[in-house]
Amino acid sequence: MVDSVLKTKTKWQGLEEEDRNIVIMPFMERGDLYQKMKKVIKIPHKAAQYFSQKLLSTFIYLSSKGILHRDIKPENILLGDRFEPLLIDFGFSCTCGHKCRFVGDARFAAPELFR
Repeated sequence: MVDSVLKTKTKWQGLEEEDRNIVIMPFMERGDLYQKMKKVIKIPHKAAQYFSQKLLSTFIYLSSKGILHRDIKPENILLGDRFEPLLIDFGFSCTCGHKCRFVGDARFAAPELFR
């Protein structure tokens, strides 16, 4: 079954098993944003603009679907061969309208969470 999924032309595919879901995604050869930030001192303006626009469109899309990621950090942003960002690790995510329990480190949380 995995072979047939990998041969499709779509960028993403998923498999369902009895106790879990599996996401099959393309290999992001540039690694994550955190590793790139440790190596690069200055990013050209055009590259920063392209990257920011792509990432912002991801946030707008998630917001339109009512999804809260809740773990956005450089380690959770992979980079493709053209440095396109890919947001990963939705383990802490929840949907708007549902009561979400607090996760993460309170030192880095938004102040409005504690009002």
